[in-house]
Amino acid sequence: MSILDYEDMQLTKEVLDRYITNINPDNYINTLTNNFTINISILIIMWLMGLSIIGLPITLFLLFFKSFTISFTISSFIANYSMKGILYGFGYNFPHQIILMIIYLYVGCYSVKVSFLLIKAIFKKEKLDFKLIMNRYLLVLLLSIFVVTIMTIVETFLLPIVMNYLVKLTIL
Repeated sequence: MSILDYEDMQLTKEVLDRYITNINPDNYINTLTNNFTINISILIIMWLMGLSIIGLPITLFLLFFKSFTISFTISSFIANYSMKGILYGFGYNFPHQIILMIIYLYVGCYSVKVSFLLIKAIFKKEKLDFKLIMNRYLLVLLLSIFVVTIMTIVETFLLPIVMNYLVKLTIL
């Protein structure tokens, strides 16, 4: 049973078929730039939202969006390719999407923590060592950017090789 109607299912199948038959990107640098821009943008927006009181719902929305995207991708592979889809979904998301999701959860949790500390400081008039908090928060950002950069490179250059291998493996 599917929430998508027939036309949406067909569109999803066409997109997945096109992806599987033409896995190698035409321009790796362009793909790398696009992937990096998207991944870093989500990370930085999430980090910046921790510096404001209103950032809490935006951070939670971004986490939900990334989780939904990953789960929709996996379920689309499974719905369209059944048992092969499990293998395709795993290959498409492991390890880069899993590690990226862990990083987003880590930054998101830290962002929520900093937001709560700011709310507590403002409304309860508690003193904070803002320099210590910002130093740690900046370290979280820098480490996250490093990991996201590596995972983006893996996503761009290793994912097509893995998917090509999986497609050839399932054709046999």
